Parts: sequence; structure tokens; C-alpha cells
Amino acid sequence: MSLYAVLQYFNIDPLTNIDNAEFLFRVYSTIGQPNLLGQFLIFPLCISCFFLKDTIQEKHVRGIALYSFCFLLFAITLYLTKNRATWLALTTVVLFWILFFSHIKKSHKKILLLVLSALALIAFFVLEINARSIHSRLILWKGTLNIVDFQHLLFGYGLDTFYQKYMEIMPKEVFVYEKFYTTPMSPHSETLEVFVERGLFGIISYIIPIIFLGYIYVKKRICTSLQQIVFTALVAHLITVQFSFSTVEHWVVSSAFWAILLLQTVQTKKYVLSIKTLPRKIPSLALLAICSCVLIYSSYAFLKTDTAMSKGITQYVNSSPEAFSTLNSATEYSRFYAYPSSILISMFTPFAREDDNISLHIQRHLDRWGRITQYDFKYHVAAIKYAAVGGYKNRAEYHLEQAQKKAPNLPKLYTEAGDMYYKMNDCSTAIFYFEKLQSLAPPYAFATENDGRWWQEEQRIFQKHAFRFYESMNKLMECRNKK
Repeated sequence: MSLYAVLQYFNIDPLTNIDNAEFLFRVYSTIGQPNLLGQFLIFPLCISCFFLKDTIQEKHVRGIALYSFCFLLFAITLYLTKNRATWLALTTVVLFWILFFSHIKKSHKKILLLVLSALALIAFFVLEINARSIHSRLILWKGTLNIVDFQHLLFGYGLDTFYQKYMEIMPKEVFVYEKFYTTPMSPHSETLEVFVERGLFGIISYIIPIIFLGYIYVKKRICTSLQQIVFTALVAHLITVQFSFSTVEHWVVSSAFWAILLLQTVQTKKYVLSIKTLPRKIPSLALLAICSCVLIYSSYAFLKTDTAMSKGITQYVNSSPEAFSTLNSATEYSRFYAYPSSILISMFTPFAREDDNISLHIQRHLDRWGRITQYDFKYHVAAIKYAAVGGYKNRAEYHLEQAQKKAPNLPKLYTEAGDMYYKMNDCSTAIFYFEKLQSLAPPYAFATENDGRWWQEEQRIFQKHAFRFYESMNKLMECRNKK
């Protein structure tokens, strides 16, 4: 993974043909996003530290060479991600380790801390630090604090609801720093996300593991090198997610580290299951068996869904007539999740007018999507497109009205609305929605040759991600000329 990331930095990517300048030369490897890669690298970096320390003590030359190479590779990759949250987290835990875990003399500790602090300051001023993500997070955090009201203070709005609530108050300034046609799915702070979705109850639950880390440190249970490495890795991860968010891959690895720490620091009683005590354990065993079966079934359903989705998308790209039936079957394996239905709807809505069978299935999937997401703005935008294709103007206008209430500053909404009225030859209404879309665009979207190099580069990247915006602007000019 790290080797692949280093190759990406030099635009040597055997899997995809992507200009890395698009990502400001930040590597992402197979993780798909630089910040997530940086966060993930905390764990292998700490593991390599542990093994390197052991091999140095054992004076094992080959081991020293191997783990030194691994550590250096992980460190270089982490630097190339330009993930400042992880840099900050690791710098903090290194300073913490020097102060409280190392056996360095106190006088030497002071000198080392001063040197490291000076190097950190030099790095901050010398390296080209792009402030884009900082401004983006400040806007997201400010908006997030305005979401929670007294009614939802205790238990929050529910899991996976941040993006829905944020879209109700999202300012257009977000698009100066975020992609124009994407939706902020997280506030880039795990604490704030927990507060919005799970309220004070969630915050208390979130703080308990942090208190536990402080407790085992105060009680001096962090003694061995393994305990110290695992402890510092978890602390670094907790610091990082205050400026980012996690995925399933991160949860799996961090859970493994938590398990190691608990086994190393908590004394547990051994329970022996005998025939005599078996009847008393039957309810617990039955509950455990039921939970295991549910988890196995869910995992199997996800596997079947993703396998069918992969096959169906490949068929769609190759214009195979079997693509629709394959994707349709994929939605049946995970009936409680919206993403398979949303992908099918986005791909096949343009064909709904020509094929009654496709139209019928899309309507069914729209209904499912709406029920699962509580009829969020994404559902309404998809419903606008479907209604417009079918020629149901009144239905499209109803969904347009609902979507505007739920996401008043959503570019995709005004793109779809403008296109719908443009195709109906209703230029006056199309102009209204296209002008609304135009007002949401960042200033560099209209950069000219006379503007600076930075604006022109931002516009180049914007054009690649938001090509539909310029198509809409051409339609706007066409409508104005007709009038």
C-alpha cells in the first residue's frame, strides 16, 4: 500500500490514469483519500516502531534493516499524504512518550523537546502548507454547532443523519474549499459528529474510553514496550479523528489495538463452562448464537450485494442488456440499505421513458430509498429527475419544493431543476434556477487569463469535477439569447 502511494506521487499509477495534481500531489493509495490513508498509517508505523525497538535490543541485523526500511517507508508515505491531523497527533504522542515513557535523562529530555519543537515550527513555516482544509473545517464546525437544538440535545438526530441536517443550513462558502457536486458527509470531527447524531448520551459514551486511557496511565499500568506502543497508537488515532473521520477499515484495526490493550492491562476472571452449569448458561448462549447468525447473514448479504454490484456496473459500462437485471438483483440482497437502489436509479432513470419495466422498478426503488432515508434531499433530487423523464411536471415540482426545504444550497438540485425546465422550453423558469446555480459557484469558476496562476489552476480542477456546471451555464446563455 505504501509503495503504491509513493508511485502515485510521481504519477506512476498502474491501476488508474489520474493526474495527481488534482489531489495537490497528496497520495491516497488504495484507501481512496489522503486523510484516511494518513490516519490508517498510524497503526503500521507504531507496529514497525515496536518491532524495530525489539530487534535493536536483540542486535538482530536483518531485523533492524527490515523494520528500519518499513518505518522509513511508512513515514515517507505519511509525509506525502500531507495529512496534518496525523502529523499533529504523532508529534504530540512522540513528545508524550519522550516525557513520560522514555528513560532519557531529564536534562536531555528538555534539550530534545526544544529541538523537536523548533523543528516543528521550522517545518510549519518552511513547508508549503495549504490552508484550504483548515478553512473548510472551520466552516463545517461552525455550521455543525448551529445544528443541534434543545429537543435533540439528549439523544441527537440519529445515526448517519449529519449530512441531512447540515444541508439545511450549509452556506455556499463551503464550495470554495469542497467539491461543487459533493455533499459534506461528516463535520471532520468525530466528537462533533457524535454530538449531532447521538447527543449528550453519545458524547458520554464516547468519552468513557478516553477516561479509561487516562485511568490506566495514572495507575501506571502502561509498563511494557508493547503496552506503550499500543497506548500511543490509540491516543494518536483519537487525536487524528478530531480533525477527520473513520471508515470500517480504521474501526477494525483500532478495535484490534483496543483488544490488545485490554488484554495487556485489565485483569479478567476465567470462566469454565461445565455440564453442571450449562443449563444456567443456555439463555446467554442462545442470545450469542442469534447475534452471531444475524452478523453472519448480514455479512453474507453485503458480500452478495457488492459482488452483484461490481458485476452489474461492469456490464453497464460494456452496454450489456443484462446490467439492469444484475443491479436489480443486487438491491434484493441488502433490502435495508439505500445505496444499491440509489446507484441503480442514477444509472437507469434516463431509460425509464423507453422501457416500462425499468420505469416500474425505478419507482419501486425510489419508494424504498425514501423510506430508508426518511425522504432526504437526495431522494427528492432523484425523484425530480425521474418525474421529468416521465413528463410528470406536477410531481417534479412537488419534489423540487421539498428538496429546496431540505437543501437550499445544493448545486445538483438547481442543475436538475434548470435542465428540467430547459427541456420543457420554459426559459424563464430555467433561467431562474440556472442563475441560482451560478450564485453558488466559487469565484475561481469564472477565472480568466488575466487572473493569477492559482485561480486558473483552481478553475482547471473545478472544470474536471463540475463539468455539468459549465453545461448549465451554456444553457443559461442560450435561454437568455432566446428572450
